[in-house]
Amino acid sequence: EIMRAAAAAILAFAALANVQGFSPAISPLLRSDRRAVARGRAPQVALRIMPKDPPAEQSTDPIVSPFDPSVDIETDTDSDGPLALTLENVETTLDEMRPYLMSDGGNVRVSEIDGGVVKLVLEGACGTCPSSTMTMKMGLERRLRERIPEIVDVVQDMGEGGPPLSPESIETVLETVRPFLNVAGGTIELADLRGVDGLQPTITLKMTGTSAALRSVKNEIMQRIQRNFMLPGLRIDWTD
Repeated sequence: EIMRAAAAAILAFAALANVQGFSPAISPLLRSDRRAVARGRAPQVALRIMPKDPPAEQSTDPIVSPFDPSVDIETDTDSDGPLALTLENVETTLDEMRPYLMSDGGNVRVSEIDGGVVKLVLEGACGTCPSSTMTMKMGLERRLRERIPEIVDVVQDMGEGGPPLSPESIETVLETVRPFLNVAGGTIELADLRGVDGLQPTITLKMTGTSAALRSVKNEIMQRIQRNFMLPGLRIDWTD
């Protein structure tokens, strides 16, 4: 019964979030009769063990991330001296860091250059990540100001932003996932909301049922909330 309930939750979220499995080595192939799901019966589940990719050739060169504050980054362009504050030079510097962002499902683009202030838009996973403020300050801003001394500040452009953060607006988001949790006999509730007017507002959620143990389900719920409110410092915790 537990496995069937878990399968039902995975099926529901797979349709929304393209959840492929619990790990790169195991990929659940979910097959179900839609009528069976509508009646509350769990779908059949087939598990396929995926072979691991052959190990890549090991390089002796260390991989240095531009987002590590303890590392002094040196590139071939450093020998050319400081760069002028132009869109082209900002893009060139960002190109050094984009591979690291894209490896995590994100990206960055220049929104505006206003005097010495560069406005950036974090896209994809970077825009909804709770640590996006750290990514901006410790990674992007640090490197840009090293290469282009004319830059006074680097800020995140949030666009129009999302709706105001409140218990009612959070409930609106949770309502979109409750039908899928109900299939597996699960529930989700807002347990607490703190620091709405602060730098790091915190939402605490409580989820019950078999699906409460599924990381993929929790990740999907967190991403929905982040996409809805678009607050860079927003934190989402879970309680039992």
